[in-house]
Amino acid sequence: MTSTPSPKVILDASNLHVGGAVQVAASLIDEITEIYDSAEAPYEWLRDMQIEASTLVGESLTSGNRHPNLKIVDHRPLQKSTILPRRRAYDVAMHVFGPVYRYPLAKRNIVGYADVRSIYPAPIALPRQRTRTRLRWKARGIVSRRAIRRANVVVVETSAIRQRLIELNLVQPDAVAVVPNTVNGVFFTPETWAEAPSPPRSSKHELRLAYTTRPYPHKNLAILPTIARELEQHHTLRVRFIVTLTPAEWNQQPAEFRDCCINVGRLSVQQLPSLLQTIDGVIFPSLLEAFSATPLESLAMGVPLCASDRDFVRSICKEMPVYIEPTDATSIAQTISDSYQDHRRLQENFDRGPQFVSSLPGPRERAESILSLIQTQYAVVN
Repeated sequence: MTSTPSPKVILDASNLHVGGAVQVAASLIDEITEIYDSAEAPYEWLRDMQIEASTLVGESLTSGNRHPNLKIVDHRPLQKSTILPRRRAYDVAMHVFGPVYRYPLAKRNIVGYADVRSIYPAPIALPRQRTRTRLRWKARGIVSRRAIRRANVVVVETSAIRQRLIELNLVQPDAVAVVPNTVNGVFFTPETWAEAPSPPRSSKHELRLAYTTRPYPHKNLAILPTIARELEQHHTLRVRFIVTLTPAEWNQQPAEFRDCCINVGRLSVQQLPSLLQTIDGVIFPSLLEAFSATPLESLAMGVPLCASDRDFVRSICKEMPVYIEPTDATSIAQTISDSYQDHRRLQENFDRGPQFVSSLPGPRERAESILSLIQTQYAVVN
């Protein structure tokens, strides 16, 4: 009787529970599953590769596209079962995103890194926080930077993050690879789209702009009420922002924020295209990113996009968006008013968005790059 060989490679997405990292992991697993199902897997270890994904990552996978070696498991930082020393059961571990606080799983560890809050100073003076909160985040940054030093290879999404890690002496230049993020393959397959909430408009002249994000301080959600007030008072333009917050996050927002926003709740990646079809545009006033798929998702749907005039947008989206200065609500309101005065012409400009996104590396290319990195580390061990 022939025994089943033990897996030598693991792809770990068990620590991802919030934010865009969940969608990145789900897209990556979906693409790897399709490669696995192809006539001939490109690497000898691929057939036996183990995949661990959090519950939310598992729920975000494309329906019916499940890897046979997928295991749903939720790991949390400092969880006792993950930090105790144990035998390194694999040759190579690919952690979709770190930092990895758990005990190393493999002889060679590849770690994706997008923890910009630990490697850049705060982009603005954030509201006063409790001393305990400030100390906790400062300690987290220290631990995050130390943890990334343990990786054999670090994967980042932009050359700017690569350079920052090198400048901080956290990684050696030959130990960090750039694999660009991209939009989920769902955006190119309308048959997989799911219905999304579509609240009625208060009037046909109301402008609706979506900002699909969690309420992290660097996402700059706090500027939205001021933009709305500027538009109404100085440009006679009423705007409602469509946001995607959990009930708890929504209830924590001030009254002026809730007055100018409509919350449709957290959406699955399959619902995002449906939402984008019903709005007038996307606003993206973020202050700091490793990379965000939000601008590309907007362009992929041909939806007008007003985005921060920052390198993390320009380096990917080039001249496609309408650029805004994310710290100046007055200028943002002026830019929005000027842009939407001729909505037809604005929409014609963004009709080129899907073609632009299609010209960029896609989910399959990203998955192939990750598998190639795994193969390189596998060859070191074997």
